[in-house]
Amino acid sequence: MKLGSIVGIAFSCLLIIAGIVLCVMGTNKAEEAGQFLFTQRSEEGTYYCEKIAKGTNRVKIQFKNADVTVIGGAEKSQIEFINFNPNLYNVSVTPNILSFEEMPSLTSIVDIGENGINFKGLRYLLDFDNYNYDDLNKSVVISLADDSDIKILDISGEKSKVTLKNVKLDGDLSLKIDSGSISVDDFSTTSTLEIIGSNLNSNIKGFSGSTLRCNSTKAVLNITESSAKNTEIDVKNGAVEYMTRDVLSNGFFNISSKSGSVTVNDDKITEAIFSSPENYETSLTVITEDASINISYEVETAPDTPSQTPTDTVIQ
Repeated sequence: MKLGSIVGIAFSCLLIIAGIVLCVMGTNKAEEAGQFLFTQRSEEGTYYCEKIAKGTNRVKIQFKNADVTVIGGAEKSQIEFINFNPNLYNVSVTPNILSFEEMPSLTSIVDIGENGINFKGLRYLLDFDNYNYDDLNKSVVISLADDSDIKILDISGEKSKVTLKNVKLDGDLSLKIDSGSISVDDFSTTSTLEIIGSNLNSNIKGFSGSTLRCNSTKAVLNITESSAKNTEIDVKNGAVEYMTRDVLSNGFFNISSKSGSVTVNDDKITEAIFSSPENYETSLTVITEDASINISYEVETAPDTPSQTPTDTVIQ
């Protein structure tokens, strides 16, 4: 080995040793001053809160195995992260975007990307409490004021439970949950609610918006007391129930299931439904392979005339 290489290795080792010594000294000095170099874990777990400033129009969070609650009508907009390993996530805040990303392991502290090597910090490797966070139940609480500037709320998770209550949003909500459950109770938006997953149990009650879009390989999807101008549902296996008080009889219909049962307004349907009237204002698309479909909606009728069944109006 060349002398220059030996000197380089020796110098690198000295820097690492010096870094460890400085971290230990810094920890002691910080504790003496009543501050802590590492995030402390109490009996209740860990806690971190990030305010959502005015002007923030996009919030994006990505995590694994956590319960998420989104609550509307709050006095101020903020996100609380409970029981996450503080050394295994990144928070990025810009004037317009707030993002949170949970990293999969300690090796993620060293990020090798297109822009080179990004080392988060030696002190994270020296935090031996890193190995004591896995037993904590993680959760995220997103509180939104009604006048928030958010246009895009993007939530992505694995093996997670998501709950929305009394939320008003002037923008898009995207829920990408690989496996888990979704509960929506009174959510109104001027735009889109999108649900994407592989194995989901979803209950949506009191949704009001422009577009409702659901796509899942396997799902039990229950939608009640909701109103959407455009509804697009694609579920391979499971069950789909869609009940609305909207008048859809003059809208666009595309409803089919290859091997599952189809019921529309209590009438069992034996063939696919497709109807595309001119100048329609609402659309309902439900496509499944081996999932049952149950749809209920209002049918507009003229006074003193018998009401038409869905088969009279939409099956070609």
